Amino acid sequence: MSKLLENADLTDLLLGLLLTLVALGLRWLAKKAKFNDAQTEAMEQILLATQDVRSSYVEALRQANDDGVVTEEEKQKAIELAKALLLARVGPEAKKVVLSWSEERLRGLIQLALDKVKKPD
Repeated sequence: MSKLLENADLTDLLLGLLLTLVALGLRWLAKKAKFNDAQTEAMEQILLATQDVRSSYVEALRQANDDGVVTEEEKQKAIELAKALLLARVGPEAKKVVLSWSEERLRGLIQLALDKVKKPD
């Protein structure tokens, strides 16, 4: 104990350094968790936006067409509508995540969601 007191300055320095490292680690974990929450929100909003587009726009197209087939141009318009809805609905952190994705990735996720979303009963 007496050696600890003799080296009080060194002990304070080491303790300060340790606390700083712990604080930095906690800050990093908090940022990582927030990013994951933002990513989760972005994916949830993709599903909700595509569900809205599917239940309104795509179904209206199918009913309007005699053969019930949606053309490629109409599919692209549905993707654009879903993207606009998505960007309007997400919070600021999730919006950063969505905007960080390449256009190809975003369109692919929306297309996948449009294909997977069940039609309303």
